[in-house]
Amino acid sequence: MFPLDAEKKKEIAQLTEHKAYEIIKHKGFTSYGVAAITTTICESIIFNHCQVLPLSNWQEEWGCCLSLPVILGRGGISSTIPFKLDDEERRLIEKSAASLRAVISETNEKLQKASVI
Repeated sequence: MFPLDAEKKKEIAQLTEHKAYEIIKHKGFTSYGVAAITTTICESIIFNHCQVLPLSNWQEEWGCCLSLPVILGRGGISSTIPFKLDDEERRLIEKSAASLRAVISETNEKLQKASVI
């Protein structure tokens, strides 16, 4: 089962990428999923469960926030779970991080021009 081969990784990535669209297609919305994870996050903090959850948080290496596995408890995120990436996975995360940084930069420029910040 592990480690996953390239074909299985690609299949999981495609399923994950399109899951929200499938839920919306069949149910019309995804609010229950948002409510469920919000409950899990709150319970982990309130009851100090120290659960491993994929949460968006600042990643110095990538220069932006990314959803990566972390340990979450009463004190918030105590650590990010390290994991190995192959060259293709690293390239894809860097591509995502670059896209996020570009959107943040463009938004900041627009806000500055509008004298909002």
